Amino acid sequence: MKTISLWQPYASLSALGFKKIETRGWSTDYRGPLGIHAAKKIDIPTGDPSFMDMVKACGLTYRDLLGFPRGAVVATCNLVDCIRMTRSNILQIGNTEKAFGLYEPDRYMWILSDIKALAKPYFCRGYQGFFNVELPL
Repeated sequence: MKTISLWQPYASLSALGFKKIETRGWSTDYRGPLGIHAAKKIDIPTGDPSFMDMVKACGLTYRDLLGFPRGAVVATCNLVDCIRMTRSNILQIGNTEKAFGLYEPDRYMWILSDIKALAKPYFCRGYQGFFNVELPL
């Protein structure tokens, strides 16, 4: 399965259904099944009040974020669209999504659907860009 790495806690926030848009600096023409891999890197912006407020609104704690798996595929989804960000379409994004992504003009919104968390993380090495992972049934 074509897979992409996200830093934690963003991979698990996607797996839990709180983050349905992945923001990237690059576009893709790919549409279809996509694995969400949690990179080993963790980046919790504790100095950003909107981020921590949204974490709390999702019923999560800082401790929960620290416990998310790293170095593993945590979910599958479908990548259904890739949209270049403009000032006007950024204004249409909800507060939760804004807190969990980098929304700036000329970046890209990858629209994810049918997000399904794996019952158990599938530990494997991640890579930059797309990479393939053979997930067990």
